[in-house]
Amino acid sequence: MAGWVFVATLAGGAGVVQLDGPRQAEPYEIRAARRVAVAHKPAPVRVPEARPAPRDLPVIDYWGAPTGFPRDVAPASVAAISEGLRPLRKLAVYDAPGGRPRAFLPKSISGLTVTVPIVERQPGWAGVLLPSLNRRVGWIPEKPAGRDRKAQPPREPASDRRQDARPSDGQSSGRGGGAEPLEEQSSGRGGVGMLGERSSRRGGGVGLLGEQSSGRGWEARSLGYRFGREWGARSSGEGASGRGWEVRRLSDQLILHRREHRLVWLRDGKRQGSWVVAVGARRTPTPLGRTFVLGRTITVGGVYAGLDALVLGAVPDDRAALAPALRGGHTGIHAWSRRSAFGHSVSNGCVRLPAGAQRTLLRHLGSGTPVHVVD
Repeated sequence: MAGWVFVATLAGGAGVVQLDGPRQAEPYEIRAARRVAVAHKPAPVRVPEARPAPRDLPVIDYWGAPTGFPRDVAPASVAAISEGLRPLRKLAVYDAPGGRPRAFLPKSISGLTVTVPIVERQPGWAGVLLPSLNRRVGWIPEKPAGRDRKAQPPREPASDRRQDARPSDGQSSGRGGGAEPLEEQSSGRGGVGMLGERSSRRGGGVGLLGEQSSGRGWEARSLGYRFGREWGARSSGEGASGRGWEVRRLSDQLILHRREHRLVWLRDGKRQGSWVVAVGARRTPTPLGRTFVLGRTITVGGVYAGLDALVLGAVPDDRAALAPALRGGHTGIHAWSRRSAFGHSVSNGCVRLPAGAQRTLLRHLGSGTPVHVVD
């Protein structure tokens, strides 16, 4: 904002003060004017308030999420996503800043620690990619609604959340590999497997869109490992305001070029690896858009080279195109021992890659790692 400053002088030159008689009002004339900046107070930023969430809202789980969330505004973007949101408790998710609460996001899903990429920011709100729902964004407030604030449980000590783990090459041993997850290994009551059907032995298993397997049952493993700076300390003050979540730095990203059958791994924008892979067939394509690594699971069968698979947040776009046993599964990234598949569109939607590449990804990638699927 600017205003005018006027410089005035007495008409006829310097003013003369009379010593006798009444004082006369002396005429002035404007000699010069110049424009100067005038400081002003910025208008306050309006932060939409979060309304209390009904306690009977559905909870997002491995099998699906409710509808009503807005579309991702940039599904084809390959720009780096640098922050992830990790719930410290069950969080209400809204369809817009100050909008309607539609679901709860838990801190873990089927034994997998949840970290969702932050793809949008508005004052007082974070927009995140949602699991079990393709190309949709949910909004989470920095300041919980009044009723939600009262329900917050005490936070676990930092020492319990920051346990270091030895990196693992992801070799499946039936005990979940060689690294120590942040959350305890699943006992099998909510495991993740390569089949999209509930396991009859373990009860409540979930699956990937992989090859038909023997159905022996599966175990879930959290992907909450800390590999140096990929799992750096949370941002200053994050999680300390009682909002129920904290920010995690995301250094890595995967970009899948479907037509080229190529998977690229970047860290801080620099290429770390690139591999020719197999992607979904014409009737069961790998879903386009931005998704993320939800967790990892052991596999059974020589075709997977004895390595864990990465479970993505994405699910089939057309479940009816899959065999009934696979319709409840998630898209995954896993090793494949038959090299003839690489460079072709032949899978049920999963990404198949060489065993050496899978070992590399398992060793370095963390929960919440963004995955961009483009043509």
